[in-house]
Amino acid sequence: MDFNVEIAVLSIGVPRDDAGAEAIAAWLRAQAVVHEHRATQGGPDHSREHALAALNLENALQLLRTCCKPCVGPGRNVDTDPSAPTPARDLVDNGL
Repeated sequence: MDFNVEIAVLSIGVPRDDAGAEAIAAWLRAQAVVHEHRATQGGPDHSREHALAALNLENALQLLRTCCKPCVGPGRNVDTDPSAPTPARDLVDNGL
């Protein structure tokens, strides 16, 4: 992973104000991946990088849990049918 390239991609790809929750969560997850990679490199900031990765993942999951409850059919949604397949549920169930 080239850190400079990844940071540039994240900077260019910042979700707009009108972005959906899933797009924002995906961006937060990408940030977490970069921070976790930096944490595995060691150095004096590895603990902070690991904490930032965990925080970004938790923020992404929280966003999906509170905002992404799309309907999957007439009368079926993630509240009434826990087995209903949705992109958001797949991300939450798999920890992003």
